[in-house]
Amino acid sequence: ECSQTVLVFHRPSSAEVANRITTLLKAEGCLTSDTETDFAELWKMPTPRGTIRVVYNQAGTDLSLAVKDKIIQIIKHEKSIPNWDNVVVERSDKPTSLVRGQVQVWAF
Repeated sequence: ECSQTVLVFHRPSSAEVANRITTLLKAEGCLTSDTETDFAELWKMPTPRGTIRVVYNQAGTDLSLAVKDKIIQIIKHEKSIPNWDNVVVERSDKPTSLVRGQVQVWAF
């Protein structure tokens, strides 16, 4: 069971994907919510649409691996969301400092 906080941030065009991820994580017991954003603060880090990035702090290191795997499972089994086949799931190479949550999922 997941007892950590996972925050899902998404562009308006990724709302359905973010909702599916949030629903799955809640079912696993994670404290989670999703929030729409334009990712303006990440302008120096351009990321193509269809990318899902998992970032985490030190406390969320193990959970981030499980979250990435769960997202990949959703993608393999979900057929009702257009362009699922083009989604790329990435995980940060190392922990970072996060203001909120132990893990964040960014759906571009």
